Amino acid sequence: MKFFRKKNPLVPAPIADPTAIHPVTAADYLKRGYAYHSRGHHAEAEADFRQALAQEPGSVEAVFALGLALKAQGQTDKAVEKFKE
Repeated sequence: MKFFRKKNPLVPAPIADPTAIHPVTAADYLKRGYAYHSRGHHAEAEADFRQALAQEPGSVEAVFALGLALKAQGQTDKAVEKFKE
């Protein structure tokens, strides 16, 4: 019996080169941030997620993504605070 896992709609498909993305909107910053995060470039991802959050302060996705980037960098306390927002 095979089991198929559904794709998470919040996580975009992998991007070949995050530097090829030139963000303008919060969604663009999220997209590039996820691309960096998926490649282990967590500091760059954090910067993009923070920029997305600056453009859309109420974005739940940007807060969550920032929390993931902080956690990946070992900043667990800061990540927990973001997840509580």
